[in-house]
Amino acid sequence: MKESITIHMYARTSQTNHLGQHPIYVRVTINGQRKEFTSKIFVHPKNWIQKGYRVKGNNEETNIINSYLISVYVFISTSFSYKAF
Repeated sequence: MKESITIHMYARTSQTNHLGQHPIYVRVTINGQRKEFTSKIFVHPKNWIQKGYRVKGNNEETNIINSYLISVYVFISTSFSYKAF
């Protein structure tokens, strides 16, 4: 049986902090079973790019956030590929 994994990141709009920012959540689906967790990063909704799973901008803060989100994505996908073998 072939296993499948899907990784999805999104700004949860139902939660907002006192600065008007939304937390970035990560949803991992493995063979139809979902698990969600927070990345503990908050972003302003107008700066979140949903299709690219990243934050708009070209300053140090956004570069750090985008690097972190990429590392989370890579960690999950590589952990799954090692488990599959």
